[in-house]
Amino acid sequence: MRQKTVWLVIIFIILFALSLFIYRFFTDRQQYSPPTISSQISPDEDSSKLSTAPDFSFYDLDGNAVKLSDFFGQPIILHFWASWCAPCREELPLYQELYEKYGQKITFLMINLTDGYQETKADAQDFLSKSNIMFPVYFDLDLEGMNSYYVYSLPSTIFINQDNLIIHRENTALSAEKLQDLIQLFH
Repeated sequence: MRQKTVWLVIIFIILFALSLFIYRFFTDRQQYSPPTISSQISPDEDSSKLSTAPDFSFYDLDGNAVKLSDFFGQPIILHFWASWCAPCREELPLYQELYEKYGQKITFLMINLTDGYQETKADAQDFLSKSNIMFPVYFDLDLEGMNSYYVYSLPSTIFINQDNLIIHRENTALSAEKLQDLIQLFH
């Protein structure tokens, strides 16, 4: 009888802890609300509904600080990636092709999320040299861009128009067809 009571208490404690965990998990998720960044905005839609692109600093290959605002006034594809991310590795050659085709009209900011642990600048540079990627790459060493744009999955791509407004956002890898279609948002 005593052993049965002990087991019932243990089961009750486990169920209580599990219930508390589930409650906290779903409550936290409901309270979190990322900034309102539309993922389906047409180029002719009312621009007052669009979010202004937040400025942040990142670094070039030589370690010089660069700001997103240095590129404001022109169409920007802001792409966050890491060399350990398999979808990122598959997608970067598509961006290389688009850069070669549209690099004179659209600014491609390929931002490596360089936390110094899971991703280092050396790892990223090694991957790029082996992959024959030639577009300019920048490093988010302070993770300021990740925080400014609420990047919670990789790859993440933000399309910013010449008025510095976010016109589209994707939190997943894109096909060549979808990337080509999204570039049309700038026209």
